Parts: sequence; C-alpha cells; structure tokens
Amino acid sequence: MSNSLEIAIKKHNEIMLKDKFRRMLDDIRWKNHLTEWERTLERLEKLEKKYGSK
Repeated sequence: MSNSLEIAIKKHNEIMLKDKFRRMLDDIRWKNHLTEWERTLERLEKLEKKYGSK
C-alpha cells in the first residue's frame, strides 16, 4: 500500500514541477514578447522624431 502511495506522490510532484516550469517559461516568453514590442515602439518613435509624422 505505502509503495503505491509513494509512487503516486512522486508522480504528482513531477507533474507539479513540470507545470511550474511551463508557467515560468510562458511568463518569460510573454515578457520577451512585450520587450520586443517596446523596442519596436521605441524605433518607430525615433523614426517619427527624425522624419516627422505625416
């Protein structure tokens, strides 16, 4: 009985850890995506200052 319980707990912990890492990766990807948009916006603003908005 205790052996199957240990296996179940171990499996549960593996799943929770994978889920935690998946959420961390999603968070990192989202932040990278946002910084990429911010960089694009900065470039557009620099171009707008340089050439003026038409």
